[in-house]
Amino acid sequence: MRNNGGNRFGGVPYGNLAAEHYRIVAKQDGAILGADAYGPPKDGDVLALGVLEQGFRLDDAQIIVKTAMSSGITADVGFAYADGADDAHVPQDAAYFASGADFASAGRIRCQSAKLVTLPKQALLTVTLKGAENKKAADIDILIYGEKFGQL
Repeated sequence: MRNNGGNRFGGVPYGNLAAEHYRIVAKQDGAILGADAYGPPKDGDVLALGVLEQGFRLDDAQIIVKTAMSSGITADVGFAYADGADDAHVPQDAAYFASGADFASAGRIRCQSAKLVTLPKQALLTVTLKGAENKKAADIDILIYGEKFGQL
């Protein structure tokens, strides 16, 4: 697992603004490139796309479905703590950024969350696939925007 974001502490005059980029690429048979499982993902499979750092305030997200997955596939996009333990003030949320996002149609999906949180510890960006097994090539970008405050 790796963090695809390259922007560390933004270097901008208005704070530590960052845009982290994560990507889901599926081969012709639907299998996800770089996945730790063989074969195409199925209903209920969770993809851990990369690290969201401790102290990262989650401001916004965009999901860009460039090449759609198979018909009927939706996804929840959220985060889970790397250590597996919940936090009382900022609980893990498998659908923080999107719930039931349409991964079967090309388009752009904006963050659906109405709350602003700062991660108290390292988390993983997660995508929970729902509805069907992917059986085709796909290409999806997920951009997470926020401000990095470092360790809290």
